[in-house]
Amino acid sequence: MKIKKRVLLQAMEYAKNAAATDAVNEILKKVLLDVTKDQITIIGSDLKMSVTSNLRSGFQSDDKDLGKYLVDPGMFVQLLKELPGSVEDINLDFDKNITLKYNRSKVKLESFNGAENYPIPEEEKDVLKSVTVDGTKFAALIDAVGMLALDNKMPVLKAIHIVCENGKMRSEACDGHTMAISETEVKELAETEKFDFCVEGRCLRSARRMFGNKIMLKITDKFLFISSDQLRISIRKVDGKFPDLNKMLSQFAGIGALAISKDELSGVLKRCSLLKGNKRNPVLLSTEDNLLNVDMTTDKSNLHEELNVFKSGENLKIYLDSVRLLECINVIPKEDDTLNLYYASMKNPIILKNEDYLYCVMPIRANA
Repeated sequence: MKIKKRVLLQAMEYAKNAAATDAVNEILKKVLLDVTKDQITIIGSDLKMSVTSNLRSGFQSDDKDLGKYLVDPGMFVQLLKELPGSVEDINLDFDKNITLKYNRSKVKLESFNGAENYPIPEEEKDVLKSVTVDGTKFAALIDAVGMLALDNKMPVLKAIHIVCENGKMRSEACDGHTMAISETEVKELAETEKFDFCVEGRCLRSARRMFGNKIMLKITDKFLFISSDQLRISIRKVDGKFPDLNKMLSQFAGIGALAISKDELSGVLKRCSLLKGNKRNPVLLSTEDNLLNVDMTTDKSNLHEELNVFKSGENLKIYLDSVRLLECINVIPKEDDTLNLYYASMKNPIILKNEDYLYCVMPIRANA
């Protein structure tokens, strides 16, 4: 069976992204190769997310090759990467184990027991909504908020909330201390179309690396399916109601705003984060006319810097976690070289926003 090395490597890397790394069930740490007469189906799954690649062209299977085989994805991927650069085609032989033949060389890899018990990805049944979107735009929505959808005691706060309405698609995430919203127009969405779903952020962040230029989203009661060319990703939806971030933000009554260089603010926040280490020392942001003072004190060091800004309204004074603010700035598009910050009292959050994104960072106590 002859197959292109780059095609096999890509499919194995995609499946490896979904394979579990810390599962009790050893089968979930493996990747399944299902060989039929005219295609190889490569599957990785940790039960929350499954990735399936169907490789159909360029080969014909022999009867002796047909069957299911479990492989170690880490070993398989690394081996393919280490093959000579001149190798373009690989011949695969399946006979209990898997033999890769290239040039005048060959490598035999172990096929593990349990292939018949490998979980088969869910089928696309009872689709509630479907839409074709730009894969690059959808990936950007995930990147803009995904840093907040990490470990949390509340499952819904580990999720990215996707909302489609008014011809736009919006991503939302909240970890209880910081909120993030990003939005983009989707030409394929009708103005009257409205639906939403929550998916674990870890899964979406892993999946976004596989998106093609155009992807099909299909939403069922329990799953989100993402299809592109010969690739299909299924991700289990997160139960629970996501917080209404717009309602929470509507209570914000700003008293001032300032415009500041993104690079300058990012630079000083990086220095603050370096000095504070793992401690919870807050950074104090305060303004005097068109000058922003940045101050932070730790047990062993202190920092004071002054940055030029354009300010309107009352002066700012707020204590923040420099790392949280920096996380938001880091995912703002590179072309946005000026940040617009909006603020109220010391007990209210600070907000970074433009037409396409909004980040809301809660204040912390000075003695935190």
